[in-house]
Amino acid sequence: VGVALPEKSLELRHAIISIQMIEEEISEIESEINKLMSNLDSSITTIPGIGIQMGAVILAEIGDFTQFDSPDKILAFAWKDNRAFCKYICPITVFLKPMS
Repeated sequence: VGVALPEKSLELRHAIISIQMIEEEISEIESEINKLMSNLDSSITTIPGIGIQMGAVILAEIGDFTQFDSPDKILAFAWKDNRAFCKYICPITVFLKPMS
């Protein structure tokens, strides 16, 4: 406090620039996700609690829902890698497959 250190000032400026660049990249990626989801015209975002980003993750993981004969098969797919994890971590039912 009260002591000017040029090396710390330089380090701080570079950290701020890095943060700004990352924020720009995040904005670009979110914009692309929004465009892709708009083009897909999926109804997944009508489910309460599922927004555009979560809907994109679900669609990326599950793919084409028509490949499943029934909702039970979708749940089985979502749970196949999730059961052991959720037994200890998830106090409520989780229907999402972990990100691969």
